[in-house]
Parts: sequence; structure tokens; C-alpha cells
Amino acid sequence: MPESPHEALHQIFREDTSLICRVLQQFADADIDDPTSVTVLNVDLTEFKPLVRFTDTALMCEWGDDKHIFIVESQTEQEGEKRAAWPYYVAYLHNKYNCPVTLVVLCSDQAVARWAKRPIVIGLSQHPSMVVTALAFGPKDIAPIADPDEASKHIQLAVFSTLIHRKDTPTVSEQLDALAEALATIDTKSATHLAHFTGAGLGPTMARQIWSDLMNAGTHQYQSDFTAQWEAKGEARGEARGEAKGRAKGEAQALLRILDRRDIPVDETSRTRILACDDLEQLGHWIDRALTATSIDELFT
Repeated sequence: MPESPHEALHQIFREDTSLICRVLQQFADADIDDPTSVTVLNVDLTEFKPLVRFTDTALMCEWGDDKHIFIVESQTEQEGEKRAAWPYYVAYLHNKYNCPVTLVVLCSDQAVARWAKRPIVIGLSQHPSMVVTALAFGPKDIAPIADPDEASKHIQLAVFSTLIHRKDTPTVSEQLDALAEALATIDTKSATHLAHFTGAGLGPTMARQIWSDLMNAGTHQYQSDFTAQWEAKGEARGEARGEAKGRAKGEAQALLRILDRRDIPVDETSRTRILACDDLEQLGHWIDRALTATSIDELFT
């Protein structure tokens, strides 16, 4: 199950491995047939230990003897370091599998999609050694699926379209209504799974609240199962956050005791900073430094 909108936007293509071809057929006018088989590739593209690189999802589609790899990247913001890695992904997979490679970037923000579409030119501008151009999709590139009958025929595509449009409340509201009806046409276990998948993929948006309300108000079995499981997970997440916050508070107090025992003055601003920190790893670093520091400034440097 995805833990964020970023993960959901590319993991839907692992849920239905032939979905990538249908998306390209419908929204990019790609002249490709449905594949006879699809393999989800290992996303670890690391060659040397100091340089670790992972693509989001990589799919190898096959049509008899013909093969084509699709790299599926989920991009929620303009991130230069990630974009700089895309040529490496393409070159690595092309070299390893000796077949064509297409980079597909999925964005729930149209500005990010425009940014992702810009060609990456490596080498002299007049004579580049490599040019990588992503096939990027934003909300304006993916038609919303707001008809229940259409959604029931292409449920994974409907989920994908909903995730792309998650920030456009009026549009996604109609899509969620259609998706809720469509899920009632498939088996309960699959419907419950996709309902959770959709909820996780919507992220902290108004769309997630709309989806939660739809599930609570519904009468289908999958909606009841979703509500029960969602509440249980919410309680578990709350307990985990509470436990982590309690541990952080204890670490912060231990750090202040160490500083006090070592007669290191702690001003009010620094005390507030320490007590407000809920990052256990950071608190651990500060505790290590407190054992040898001679001033509060040394703790934070």
C-alpha cells in the first residue's frame, strides 16, 4: 500500500502492469499494442556503492521478440537533483537490456509537468552527446473520468486519473463519485484495496476528505470494510506518533540533564529548540556532542 501521493502515482502501474500502455495509447497517441507480457524490473540502478540511484517504477513490456522499457517517475515538485538522474536511468537500462527506453513522468501539478518536459541536453548545444526528453503528464494532459460506467470498465485508469487531479477539488469530486460507484462492481477484496490505495494517493487534500465521506456514507460492503480498516490504521498511526513524541521528549530532557551536569549554560532560545525537536536522530547527534561540547553553540554546529 502506498504511503504518499508520490508513491501512489507510480505504484498504480504495478497494480495493473499493462496500464502504462493504455495511458500512452489514450493520452499520448502512442502507436503501441497491448503487451503480451509485462515485467516489473528491479528499480535499484546502482553500479557503485558510493552512487546509489533508484527509479520509481520500471516496466519491461514485451510483444513477442520486441521489448520496450518504460521508466515511470512520480514528480510532485521541481527537484533538480532528481531530474539530473533521469539520463542515467535511461542510459543504464538501455545498456543493460539493449532495448528502447521511454521516460514517463507523472505530475499532479501542471507547472511541474511543464518543467519535466524540458529536454535535458548533455554536451555541446549544437552537437549534444545525449538528449533526454520525458513524456510528462499533468492534470491538463489526462482527461478526468467522471462517468461511473466508464470508470467501471477501466478502474485502474480511473484511479490514476483521480490521483493526477487530486488538487483540483471540483474536478476530482465528480471523479470520486464515479469511482465509488465503479468499485461496487468488482469483488469486495479488490474494491477495498483500491479504496485504500486511492485514499493514500490523495494525500492531505480536500479530495481525501471527500473520499472519506463517500466511504462513510456508502452501503456497499467494500465501503464498510474500508471505513473499519481506515479507522484502525488511523488509531495505529496515532499511537505510533504518540510513542515517537514521548521518546523525543525523553531524549530532549536527557540532553538538558547532560548539559546541566556539565555546567554548560543553556539560554531560553536553545532550551526551546531542544524541547521542540521531535527528530530522534537529531537528538541523538546532539546528545553525542553534549558529551564533549564546551558551550551550547558547539552543540548546534
